[in-house]
Amino acid sequence: MGGGSTEITLLKDGKRVRARSFRLGTVRILKGKDKPKVWKEMNKWVADITKDEKGITAIGTGGNINRYFKMSGLKYGDLMYAKTMKRLHNEVKEMSFDERVSKLRLRPDRADVIVPAGEIYIQVLNSSKIEEMSVPKIGLSDGIALYLYRKYSSTIADLDLD
Repeated sequence: MGGGSTEITLLKDGKRVRARSFRLGTVRILKGKDKPKVWKEMNKWVADITKDEKGITAIGTGGNINRYFKMSGLKYGDLMYAKTMKRLHNEVKEMSFDERVSKLRLRPDRADVIVPAGEIYIQVLNSSKIEEMSVPKIGLSDGIALYLYRKYSSTIADLDLD
């Protein structure tokens, strides 16, 4: 999830099955540039790709979901349940911007986008009927780098670089 768009991917056995980007991001929502049509499209697409799936766990990455996870008091490796996410989001959206900065110790650039980020996460969880989310401490780009390292490390070690 970024300022202008949200990317959603369905993985099965570690492989990408479906993926789509929606013009629905935190800054876009803050500026009132989000469109009801895009929310509907996202909700319908998520519901459609998950309707026949059982036992799905969402994986949330990025600063906003990491902040919600930290607020939950859970330890990394624990699953955060949808009901916990919804409760935390309700608490955050009831706070003023200044309260989010002072009470939650959020940087101003995070204090404004955390509310719309929560809205997107909750819509995806509701549309998919997913009840649990994994929030790895590692970010998406770090995760990709780690994956590539693990995949190619033996190949790299075998290279004759002299």
